[in-house]
Amino acid sequence: MTTEYAIDALRSAVRALEGAQFTDVGRTLDMVELGFVRGSESVRLHVQCPFRLMRGDQIVLATADMRYPVNRHGDRNAAFDARTTQFDRIAAILVESVLAGTAHAVTRAEVGAGGAVRLECGDDLLAQIFPDVSGPIECWRLFVKGSDDHYVYRARP
Repeated sequence: MTTEYAIDALRSAVRALEGAQFTDVGRTLDMVELGFVRGSESVRLHVQCPFRLMRGDQIVLATADMRYPVNRHGDRNAAFDARTTQFDRIAAILVESVLAGTAHAVTRAEVGAGGAVRLECGDDLLAQIFPDVSGPIECWRLFVKGSDDHYVYRARP
């Protein structure tokens, strides 16, 4: 596997998402997974730092939603393990009724200061990633499924 950490390579890889279709959002444990289709390629963005998805001025999904059970009085840990958090519920609704129904092409994709990622998509969707660690911890990883080329942002090598 080839892992690229250089900021110019990361910026180029993220910019290459422009034109790709935003197709899904979900999680594995506490890692947010965003899915895109670019031509015949399935592209994945794994996020291990704060993330939010906005529609207009409203936050519709965020990393912190994983801390809250659908049942407000339920056990947080049990809800997380059972995938019955607000994040899981909202992500499923987004995939089934928003992302599956209409094409949501990435119109602008950029990496800013501190590895922050901004993905503007059709239908007024905006995905934002906010690295919040100063050490050599992986914040996000971009790759094409089946490819050995991975693009990884760490605040410090």
